[in-house]
Amino acid sequence: MKLEIFDERRCTLGEGPTSSGLKNSHVMWIDILSYKVLWRDIHSGEIGSFDTPAEVGFA
Repeated sequence: MKLEIFDERRCTLGEGPTSSGLKNSHVMWIDILSYKVLWRDIHSGEIGSFDTPAEVGFA
């Protein structure tokens, strides 16, 4: 098994990876203490995030 870093963005407390979208191409996870939801498209490599007004428990 070869391990690779999936995303270079650091989280304070990252948790809850889940996938959605066409062929489950979007992987989302949360940074609980930074009030963020982050995502990455596994096919295109496109990344994004959005801020939330409070701590998030799951994505």
